[in-house]
Amino acid sequence: MRVYDKTTGKPVKWGHMAIREFGLPLAGLGIFFIIAPSFSWVSRNVVEALNLGWIPLYLFLFLMIFISVSVLLVVYIVDPLWIFRRGRRNRLTDVILKTDVLNESPNPR
Repeated sequence: MRVYDKTTGKPVKWGHMAIREFGLPLAGLGIFFIIAPSFSWVSRNVVEALNLGWIPLYLFLFLMIFISVSVLLVVYIVDPLWIFRRGRRNRLTDVILKTDVLNESPNPR
């Protein structure tokens, strides 16, 4: 198996492969560890400034955690299942990064 760049037709280099393998999962984790805490900080300050009490704060925090976990699930479930879309055998990362995975073995199955 070898990964090729669709634009050049040549095998991808190490940096391109690193982005292909780690880019989408790290983006999903970034959403969980960066965006959710920042929303919680903003919501806490807004709720305190408006004197709304603690219940709206907890509801907002729950909503942000729910959205973050939902995005993580989409990233980790949709990407591998993308290969079953319309008979094409590309992951979502292959579509985004314009790569193809080819089987170069002498006896492909």
